[in-house]
Amino acid sequence: MAVIEYLLKVEKDGEDFYRKLADQATSKGLQRIFNMLAEEELKHYKAIEEYSKTGKHSLAASSKMAAITKNLFTQLQNDPNVDFLGMKDQVHVYAQARDIELKNRDEYLKRAEEAADPQVKTLFEQVAMEEEQHAIALHEMVHFLDDTWTENAEYIRFHHSVYDPKSHV
Repeated sequence: MAVIEYLLKVEKDGEDFYRKLADQATSKGLQRIFNMLAEEELKHYKAIEEYSKTGKHSLAASSKMAAITKNLFTQLQNDPNVDFLGMKDQVHVYAQARDIELKNRDEYLKRAEEAADPQVKTLFEQVAMEEEQHAIALHEMVHFLDDTWTENAEYIRFHHSVYDPKSHV
């Protein structure tokens, strides 16, 4: 049970972290991104908690973070009221969040490999895939801010195949 408690803590800490970033965000678009990430972490928490109580989970691979984030980046880029300079000061925080998501993905994949129970294996693989989607969205945010900071840069990094959940995990 120590593994489950650890994973619940990881997800709760992630939710709290993203709620804090949402509160500090300088634009409604960033607030929305961070609140969505917080909700995703809460969804993971609930799925793991459900499994710990019932032996089953209802988590389906359904993260739409990448597509939603892409649209929000486009809106941010076209909004003359967005303070990119203020956002640029936070790039290191977004990079740190990306690295945490990748670390969590790797931990879930490791746990999936070790799992004897097929339900646990599936749960951990699905959470790993969603953590990867979060990392991709955060990675794109870092590049978005770097590119937007560069005068006349166009944001073209999104490629739909990168966000195809079937190609991950």
